Amino acid sequence: MGTGHIRHLEDVEKIQKLSRVKVDVENLGFEYQKMLENEKCDIEKERIQRELEIVERTKHGINGQLELVQNQWKPFLLSFLTGALRVLYPIGLNVEVNLSFHESD
Repeated sequence: MGTGHIRHLEDVEKIQKLSRVKVDVENLGFEYQKMLENEKCDIEKERIQRELEIVERTKHGINGQLELVQNQWKPFLLSFLTGALRVLYPIGLNVEVNLSFHESD
């Protein structure tokens, strides 16, 4: 196995882990938002708001890491798909391709 293949597997694993953590952090943010809406005490509201801001900064940091890992594969994927289409086109296969890269929040 070449180092490129190993790197790809490491990146896939990293994306999966970061995605799971992102979901957990988003859920935590929703919980803090609910607590903030239901809280009556101003002092507690301030504390919850500060913690919610930390959760939001954490979410943005995770999004940044995900974007870095995903962006390094975009040129490879586009090149691979272009090459595959060049091979398929001469033999008369009809191929429909829908490729999109989702931007993080």
